[in-house]
Amino acid sequence: MHTLLNAEAGRAALENRPDLLAARDAQASESARSRSLLRTMLPSLDLSYSVGDTYFSHEKVSGWSSLATLTVPLWSGLRDYSAYKVQVQSSFAAEFRVQQLQREILGSVSASQANFRLSVQQYESRLRNLSMAHRLLDQDAARFKIGRASADDLNLDLTRVTDAEILTIQGKRQAHTAYLKLLHVMGKSAL
Repeated sequence: MHTLLNAEAGRAALENRPDLLAARDAQASESARSRSLLRTMLPSLDLSYSVGDTYFSHEKVSGWSSLATLTVPLWSGLRDYSAYKVQVQSSFAAEFRVQQLQREILGSVSASQANFRLSVQQYESRLRNLSMAHRLLDQDAARFKIGRASADDLNLDLTRVTDAEILTIQGKRQAHTAYLKLLHVMGKSAL
């Protein structure tokens, strides 16, 4: 559990979150599309080379051939250029989404860690209050047995113990819920 509360937890969350991994994949895809569109606007040179043997009337004739092709895009009405610019902007948007998601994840990890710490502290405080309520009940029960306390005092202490037990149970539930939320933000499973 202490690894969920240290400073390295944010970095671990950045590695485990499936939404961030999907955003990074989308960014890589958009970047690859923009590079592909850039290549369609540039001239290309294709080279091919082949070697072969031909057997003709029991004679072997060796030969080779090569082919060089230069493709130069002339004019496409700026469709290629505009498609490339749109794709570059899409690539920038995907990169921005990744950065924004990283900031959100780090913020939510920090907030979840603080919430979990606070929930555990409240639970511990409620346990101390329950212990104190039991001690007061035991003291008033002893005083009641010797006639120094009334039944109303004992009833008041029983109510105090019941309320403290309810608050302790609620505090435990809050601590568990905060722990599960922290695991979720970290991209981990509770199992």
